[in-house]
Amino acid sequence: KCLNEPEDMDSFQDEDGCPDPDNDNDGVLDAADKCGDKPETRNGFQDADGCPDEIPETLKKFTGAIQGINFKLNDATLVAGANVVLDKAVAVLKEFAEVRLEIQGHTDAQPILPGGKFADNLALSQARGETVRAYLVSKGVADDRVVAKGYGDDQPLESPVGLTGAKLNAVRAKNRRVEFKLIEASAAMPAAKP
Repeated sequence: KCLNEPEDMDSFQDEDGCPDPDNDNDGVLDAADKCGDKPETRNGFQDADGCPDEIPETLKKFTGAIQGINFKLNDATLVAGANVVLDKAVAVLKEFAEVRLEIQGHTDAQPILPGGKFADNLALSQARGETVRAYLVSKGVADDRVVAKGYGDDQPLESPVGLTGAKLNAVRAKNRRVEFKLIEASAAMPAAKP
């Protein structure tokens, strides 16, 4: 079948006559794959080792919507107390030095107040993500491990349509959030600098 390339005789599909550089088809070549017969779990945690894994509970706690990261109204300035949550995130990121993170900024659907710093909710959410990113980097997280992305009001957790009063305010507050998402490493992506 493969006339110019000899079979690698690695006990995986040796009968086909072709070399198999990635036996488990997980994108991690066998030479670097610590678990050559079991595919990598692409979840943002140890994606380059070629082994299936689960995200540790300590790290899981800092994925998804992160409670306590709040900002001043129509602004990207953190409110008092947000640093406590962010400092815990820094400690976790330092413990798991191979992890890369997308910091997602989300807003509610209320229009931006006239005369403010930001043209729209997308710009505000991007600035909020950048504020969180800058904080993490200032505390020692390598800047190539964290990226900020604003989503504006495009991904609400709950729809405020038809709500009024306290219920409306609660849904708006829930939709204004920062989420941490682990970035899945591709086999070609270099490891993050510790």
